[in-house]
This record gives sequence, structure tokens and C-alpha cells, in this order.
Amino acid sequence: MKVAIVVKLSEDRLNLQNFIEKYCNEHHILAELHFYDDIRLLLKDYARFMFPLVFLDLYPEGDADGIELTRKLRKLNARCFCILLADTEGRAVDAYRVRAFDYILKPCSYERVSQSMRSGIPLLENFTDISSYIIVKESRHQVKILLSDIIYTDYYNHYIQIHTADRMIRSYLSFSEFSPMLLPHPCFLCCYRNCIVNMDHILRIENQDFLMDTGERIPLARRNRYELKQSFDDYTFRQHNRARLSTAGF
Repeated sequence: MKVAIVVKLSEDRLNLQNFIEKYCNEHHILAELHFYDDIRLLLKDYARFMFPLVFLDLYPEGDADGIELTRKLRKLNARCFCILLADTEGRAVDAYRVRAFDYILKPCSYERVSQSMRSGIPLLENFTDISSYIIVKESRHQVKILLSDIIYTDYYNHYIQIHTADRMIRSYLSFSEFSPMLLPHPCFLCCYRNCIVNMDHILRIENQDFLMDTGERIPLARRNRYELKQSFDDYTFRQHNRARLSTAGF
């Protein structure tokens, strides 16, 4: 996830960087932070990076105004989440009028920044790809795996088997310990006992199986086959609608 930061004072900038990195590490989100001293450079870069999340001083360097910059950013991308940082509450109403996502009083605290990100990131996931990952132990090593790389997982002889396009990772975990890492994310579906499939890798349903983009077939549990098909259809509809809205610029 690309994050733009336009903060005037170096101390504020460093604190905010530490808070964002701490939150992302705790929640297994890959974050790429971009820092700007000049808002003109941010506006120039925005078309290339389309930052979904921007932290912005209410009064950055120069004659700029954070309220006006928020208005410009949201004109470029209505789904941009702008979080304004201010010394006083005096312009909170203005921030509301330009639909800033949040308004944080300085000095920022980790609790306040994490609260804002905790509220915003689930909403951002509806419109942009958040590079989330899980960490599992393979042999004696901790391994990071991007959620988008997971095709499906199954369970064999006390080991979770995580199948990616490149290889299979085996981790000594019970399914009850492992499943909460994936199932809160909307792309994952438990399709039969101890098996979770990533719906982003499903090509279609064929002969009561999920046909994956690797050519593998994952059977649907007979008992709730209809509900599984409906879940996949609903997810596919939401993804197509999301793509259509993004293309239209909404």
C-alpha cells in the first residue's frame, strides 16, 4: 500500500513514520511511504502512484492549504483517504466539507493514528489492493507470504499446506490456529473441511469443482455446495463492480 506524507516538521514526520510502520507491521501490511516537502511534487506524482492514503499537514510549507489540497486530491481520485493533521480544532468543519477522512490533532499519538488507520483500511480494501501478508513458521524459519500469492491451503498430518504458484509451504499448525489468518479477508473461502481457497485464483466452477488458474481442481463440499457457489458468485460480482467503478473514476 502506497502512503503519501506531507508533514512540515521533521520531528512530526519521523513520529508519524514510526506510527504508520508500527501499525502496518502489527497488522501484516506492506507499506511504501513517500515523503513530500513540496505539495506540488505530490500533485505531480499523484497520477502515477494514485496514493490511496495521504497524511497531510493542515498548513504545509509555502502558501498551500491542506483543505485546498484535499479538495484537489479528491478531485483526482474520489476514493483518496486524506487524513489531516492540525494544531487546533478550528478547521475541522472545513475538513468535513472537503470529505477528509479524518482530522487528527498534533502532537499525534500512536493510539490516534492507529485508530484512524483501523477505521480506514477495511474501507480501502473495497477499492484498492492492500498488500497484506501472513507469517508462518516453516521448519525453523519465519516465512512471510503475501495473501495474493496464496492459491489454496489444505491440511495434512498436522501440517497446514500453503499452495502458491511457486511452491508449497508446510507449517506445523492446527487448522483452528491457522484459519483466522485468512478467513477475515473477503477473498478467502472455506470450501471443504480444512481447506481454504483464494477466490481471486478461481477461473470458474466446473463439474462441482473450483478450477484454479494453475489448472488444479478443488472440490466443493457436497453438504453446502449451493452456498459455496453463491459465495463465489457474490464475490465475483463485487469484484467486477469494483473494477467497473474504478475504471469510471468513481
